[in-house]
Amino acid sequence: MDTLTLYDCSLDRIRLGDKNDGGYVIFDDLSYDGFISGGIEYTNTFENEFIEKYGTHCFAFDYSIAELPEKNDRITFKKIKINNVDNLSNYIDLYDNCFVKMDIEGSEWDWLSSLSKSTLSKISQMVIEFHFLLQIDEDATSLLNVFMKRMQIIDKLNETHVMCHIHANNFSQNMKFNDNTLPSVIECTFLNKKVFVENPSYLLFENLRSIPTVYDAPNCDKIDDTTSILNYPPFVNSQFKLIRF
Repeated sequence: MDTLTLYDCSLDRIRLGDKNDGGYVIFDDLSYDGFISGGIEYTNTFENEFIEKYGTHCFAFDYSIAELPEKNDRITFKKIKINNVDNLSNYIDLYDNCFVKMDIEGSEWDWLSSLSKSTLSKISQMVIEFHFLLQIDEDATSLLNVFMKRMQIIDKLNETHVMCHIHANNFSQNMKFNDNTLPSVIECTFLNKKVFVENPSYLLFENLRSIPTVYDAPNCDKIDDTTSILNYPPFVNSQFKLIRF
């Protein structure tokens, strides 16, 4: 489970976007030269608030809609299905410190697996929704193999980034893995390791705080937030451990 180790840091957390589904917790005090958003569907409130706060232009992509729900002249929208072919590396590589939001309903695995380490290094911060085992109609052995392959993809991301926030999407069911309960869909915030290398005053340490945090809200407001099921290692640890790169 070390793949899913959760960290905390000295940067301030904020929440942008809708109150429930469509809102994300990110870390403030960083600057960006670009913003790429994958997955819009019914709301671009997060994109609008991010643009207003950080003064960026946004490239937004979604294959399921014809246009943005709310027009914004600082968003360039393209109807593209993001996968291992159209992986947006030609956009990400335009920048040195871009922000990425990715909520693409399971296609995040093909997308992440296709990105080079060089392209990933361009992403200073990313919020991404992981769909572990949804929409897979196979036996238990095959499901375990799929899950382990997807954990390897997160390991690849961990080479350049650290996971600093996690939230369970309570629209999804829970699943069992190694006697632990995991949500089958989680929203995660990753910070690039270079943020801490280039700014030694920013502290990074293994997470000690219980979850959910005060910044979190259930995706579905009609049922309780299920994120509290993650209050065990490696998400919540008992001893302070400072991390240096």
